[in-house]
Amino acid sequence: MINFSICLQQNKDLGYNCLYYDACLRKQIPFTDLAAGNVDVGGLQKRMAAIDWKFFDKTEKNGLADITDNVEKAVGELQALSQTEQGKKTADLLKYACWSDTALEYLIPGLGSFKSQYEISQRFYLFEGDPGITAEEAYRFLCNKWMEKKVQAKKKKP
Repeated sequence: MINFSICLQQNKDLGYNCLYYDACLRKQIPFTDLAAGNVDVGGLQKRMAAIDWKFFDKTEKNGLADITDNVEKAVGELQALSQTEQGKKTADLLKYACWSDTALEYLIPGLGSFKSQYEISQRFYLFEGDPGITAEEAYRFLCNKWMEKKVQAKKKKP
């Protein structure tokens, strides 16, 4: 999955100029191989992915009191999963996968570690008259950076 964030600046004639955009490539996490206790991790991941977690961005901070049954069930399963050390790591990874880029992101333990493991990003500047790098080119660039990161990691292993 790739996310783009665009920085626009209003100019004098009430139009907008795009100054730059950030592209972030997030690799998919294979949850089907994970199991912890009596919790079906793959099923929990599918249920969590089906919930619109960005809904909480549109509410005030106290909006969490109006949690739906699906959210309560998912959070309850996350808590049950967190009872063991391996389960806690899996629960934190599920939170990262579903809560990144939402108002709930602050609840993800080890967020920086997950980002360095599963994300790669780059800022692309745009100058007047220069078409810049297209979204497709940015995607290919980030995929190449990802492969380079994997090769470097393999070189470091003894």
